[in-house]
Amino acid sequence: MACTMTSVTMESWEEPTRGATSGTSLRRVELRQRRRHSSYTPRSFPADHDNIQLLVDRFLAELGRRLDFLDSYGHLKLDHSIDRAYATLHAVRDSCSHVSDEVIGAGRRRARVLVETLEERYKGALATKDTMEQKVREGVRLMESTLTDFESRAYAVRDSGIGTAASDFIDESWRRVDEGIERAKEVVDEGIEKVQRAKETMKENIEYAIKCAREQGLIKYDDLPDPWRVNPHILRGYRFSESKIDCVRSAFTPSNELVNIWSHAIGLLIVLAIAFYFYPTSANFPLSTNTDILVAAVFFFAACKCLVCSTLWHTMNSIAEQSLLERFACVDYTGISLLVAASIMTTEYTAFYCEPLSRWLYMLTTASLGIGGVILPWHPTFNRADMAWARVGFYVCLAATGFIPVFQLSLTRGLAETAWFYSPITKSCIVYLVGAVLYAMKVPERWWPGGFDYVGGSHNLWHLAVLGGILFHYHAMQEFFKAAATPFDTPTRSPSSYNPLPTFTLAKGDQKHYQQQYADMYFARLAQLKPAVEQIAADAWEGFEIAGDSVSRVDRVLDVRQGRLCWVVGTIYMEMPLKPNILDDISKDHWISAPPPRQKFLSPNNLDQIMLEDESGRLRLTGSFISSCMLVTGCIIAVMGTENSDGDFEVLDMKLPDLPRQPERWERDEGAAAMGGKKVMQERAKAGKIAIVSGLGISAEAGGMLSLEMLMEYLLGETGSGAEQANAASISRLIIAGNSLAAASPVPTREEMAGKHVAHKKYGYDSSAYNAAPIEHLDTFLATLLPSLPVTIFPGASDPSGVALPQQPIHAAMLPHSRAYAAALDSAAPGWFDSAINPWEGDVDGWRVLGTGGQPVDDVFKYVEGEDRLELMEAMLRWRLSAPTAPDTLWCYPFQDGDPFVIADCPHVFVVGNQPSFATAVVDGPLGQRVRLIAVPKFSDAGEVVLLDAETLGVEIVRFEVFGEGKGTGDGGL
Repeated sequence: MACTMTSVTMESWEEPTRGATSGTSLRRVELRQRRRHSSYTPRSFPADHDNIQLLVDRFLAELGRRLDFLDSYGHLKLDHSIDRAYATLHAVRDSCSHVSDEVIGAGRRRARVLVETLEERYKGALATKDTMEQKVREGVRLMESTLTDFESRAYAVRDSGIGTAASDFIDESWRRVDEGIERAKEVVDEGIEKVQRAKETMKENIEYAIKCAREQGLIKYDDLPDPWRVNPHILRGYRFSESKIDCVRSAFTPSNELVNIWSHAIGLLIVLAIAFYFYPTSANFPLSTNTDILVAAVFFFAACKCLVCSTLWHTMNSIAEQSLLERFACVDYTGISLLVAASIMTTEYTAFYCEPLSRWLYMLTTASLGIGGVILPWHPTFNRADMAWARVGFYVCLAATGFIPVFQLSLTRGLAETAWFYSPITKSCIVYLVGAVLYAMKVPERWWPGGFDYVGGSHNLWHLAVLGGILFHYHAMQEFFKAAATPFDTPTRSPSSYNPLPTFTLAKGDQKHYQQQYADMYFARLAQLKPAVEQIAADAWEGFEIAGDSVSRVDRVLDVRQGRLCWVVGTIYMEMPLKPNILDDISKDHWISAPPPRQKFLSPNNLDQIMLEDESGRLRLTGSFISSCMLVTGCIIAVMGTENSDGDFEVLDMKLPDLPRQPERWERDEGAAAMGGKKVMQERAKAGKIAIVSGLGISAEAGGMLSLEMLMEYLLGETGSGAEQANAASISRLIIAGNSLAAASPVPTREEMAGKHVAHKKYGYDSSAYNAAPIEHLDTFLATLLPSLPVTIFPGASDPSGVALPQQPIHAAMLPHSRAYAAALDSAAPGWFDSAINPWEGDVDGWRVLGTGGQPVDDVFKYVEGEDRLELMEAMLRWRLSAPTAPDTLWCYPFQDGDPFVIADCPHVFVVGNQPSFATAVVDGPLGQRVRLIAVPKFSDAGEVVLLDAETLGVEIVRFEVFGEGKGTGDGGL
């Protein structure tokens, strides 16, 4: 190949001019035009370049761009030799591209690959050259000449114009069309031939099956044509009839379809009897509206249609004509679709009986899909194999119309009521589901092929399930209509037995005075509890010896002698340096600067001392045992030990009064009835629940009223689902355990009072100094509840009552609306509304209940270690004291004749209000006593109400949550 080097120079973004033949110079085209390849700019490569590696790299880079330019023109008409040269250029580019730049000496390797590729294709082209440099230069010249020739041909193609290209394109298109037509003819002919063969085969199979049926009567599964083969596990007993009348006759002869035919034929008669006789004569029919009857008629019509279509299909499915077989199959499908839609409509109708919009929206949607299920199976497109997605989607939508209402009911009425409503159709759903599963799995014939050919097969079971589902759904529909037609049954409030005790009642008139000393109260407490403690101590320590020394009883504290092992009973007094005094309380009330408040008053350096005293004197108790015990001032205990050389009593053991005798349930009521000559009730109505709440914290501000409204609506049964309303109806009494009102503002100083403007008094008080809104809100709250629910309320630390225990009831004048439900002054029977004393004790539904507003527990908490409020409550019971720190650090009336805070009878329930959080436990006593402890949190903080089951003494919590309260936008939740 002899060529001369041609130099081409172009500018960027311009069309390269067409090259002349080999050996001539190229002329620049004066009129340049932009084309899609105008970015191509070939460069010349001088043959005398010294750097062979650089020459090869630059040429290879330009070679790639120029070949891309040539390839863009499509196929060039080349003869064999030139076509080989074109392929050689591609081979050089591809071979050299495999040499990576990361390889050491990549340039030399590409030069060697270029030469080897050319010598492989043109062995004699480079034979005259000796060195590698000469071979590279010669190879570049040859390929440059070849490229120039190919570019000339490409320009010729362009200059030939659109006409030639279009002509070639049209010729090529017609050629391809002709080929496509020929191929289509071949495919069509082949398909027609296959269809012809299939028809002939089907015809032969049908004729063979008819022949077998004529000879044998019933044929086997293997003798059936493919469209008639459904269940390979049913091997015998198949009919195959030539005419429709033969199909009808065969329905009265034994076959594997006999049970299928007559199970639904007889079922049809049963449904007709129900529709035209039993339903019109039922007890609910006179209460039904015309719409109720229409919905029931639709269900009966759908059930009858389903049974008729099923009977018809199983009678005619032996017809020896495929088109008729498919039509009767469609008949069966329409019956199933209509029955499903009608069953769903009955539940939608009754589920939203009081919501017409939702009811008719769901029913119309279901009815439309049900009618679609009747029409669509007759359309050939719907039954095509490739339309399975459409069939699945349709039936999923039909089923969804039955499930979507379930979700709506769950959201609006709760899961419990939804489950209760759908419970009547549980049987029908289970029967349908079991039958469908057996039918789909072909059980039991799958386990024993041939054993259930005539009776007991999966299709027989499915038919019985369909009939059973229809009958069960009828009964469920009767339950639905009965519930809808029956007037709304308002839940009835559970009765409550209530008998308060006058344990903490103060003397009235001249008999009440404050001149006596508190010491008399301690002496009375010791006198009341000493016998019980002495009995427990004597039982435990009588005859007890330590190192040969017998324990002896000492009557008085002053009779204790050094070195003598003895036991003695007395009152505990805690000497605590950090214990507050009266001056601290006064400074706090008048807002004078006082020491920072403490949660605990325990000395950090064990400076607290434990004293035991009685009417004779005081004795200091020491020892690790007594130091680890939980004690406060006012406890009555017995200690066993000996006096040491320092005059202190070294305690070895200690005994408490422990729980007193616990009365039996209804003991007091039955005893009072027996004493009054009345008949004792042998059977009592089942008790309900006792609602216990504390810390309502009602203030003059609007904040907090939403949660109070929610509580009121819940107690009245005006909110929540039917199950929640029934739960509210079971509440027989409400106990409000203190702090119904929020804490009052600090008492103003004398200077503030002197500089304050005296406002005009209206309704007997200065509205700027006293705000009656909180007590009015409380009165309204109680007056709204009282017509439906009896209420017991006792005051707390923040309520308008005396500070000293026992706190007197909230005065009736402050509750003008609620006091109308209270008992008359001369009445011995308790009223519907009881404004009680704090602490409070009484019998509710036969159980002895002891309750406080929380002050005794809060006060004990300050002087003992630990944070567990239930532990403090248990200790108070075992001390037999409802207010052990009174009168030492808890203000109380100076009782003289006796201490009412001594627990005489063990309660069944011990309630303490206004605690940091809810807690409950059961305490067992030595004589089998069982006490339910309940720490009730503040409702204003926790939003919780405690429900005490008056039969089992079980406890549950109802929590009210208010979101965004006080911000203008808030939602409440129960």
